[in-house]
Formats: sequence, C-alpha cells, structure tokens
Amino acid sequence: MAIQTQGVEQFSMDGIQYNVVGNVTWNVGGHTGEPQISLQGVEMDVFSYTPVIARINVTVRWRAGVTPSTTAAGSVIDTIQFLTRSGIQVIGTNCTVTDVVTMDPVALTATYNFAVSDITEIVAS
Repeated sequence: MAIQTQGVEQFSMDGIQYNVVGNVTWNVGGHTGEPQISLQGVEMDVFSYTPVIARINVTVRWRAGVTPSTTAAGSVIDTIQFLTRSGIQVIGTNCTVTDVVTMDPVALTATYNFAVSDITEIVAS
C-alpha cells in the first residue's frame, strides 16, 4: 500500500486546527474574458468578462467531541488558513460552504467546498 502525503502542514478554520486528509485545492478567483460576437462577427477589441469565484476545497478528519455537521451548507467561516509544504501561507476570508458536506463515518472525514470572498497567498520566509 502506497503512503499518501499531504501538501499541507497546518490547516485551521476560525483558529481551530484540523488534520487534512488527502489534499487542499484552491483558486484565487478573478475573471475570464472572451471576445464578443456581434452581427458583424467576432469583435476582437470588445470583451465579455465572467467572474470566477475564489474557492477552497478540503477533506478533514473529524475532531473529537464536535459533530461535523456543525459546519453545514450555508455556514460561514470567517477565516481559513493553511501552510503548504512549499512555504506558501494561504488565507481565505468570508468562506461560505457551498455544497452539502460529505461525511464518511468509516474514515471519520468530512469534505467541504467553500466559496471565498478573498484569498491571499503569502510566501513564508
């Protein structure tokens, strides 16, 4: 059996530390742009922008004495912080659970998908 390693050294939601099972994925958001199509054809100098919502997805191990469903769909976590093994500190603020939380009672894990207002990446020195 292969040993799985995580790319995250520390992970916390509102200051409470969790063990990450698997990996954490995130994107910082922004927007995508595409040339607009008009009756005359593609307008290469006119763009239509679509916002991309910043997201954090994570699977964590349950904490003893805390039901995993306390953070359910629609719940807001003020701050999510984690440190990657490569030394990048990621801070997400105003994080809302967007999907139904998937809980696995055999592995004692919960999978969360967050929509995030702002994600900051800092290279730790």
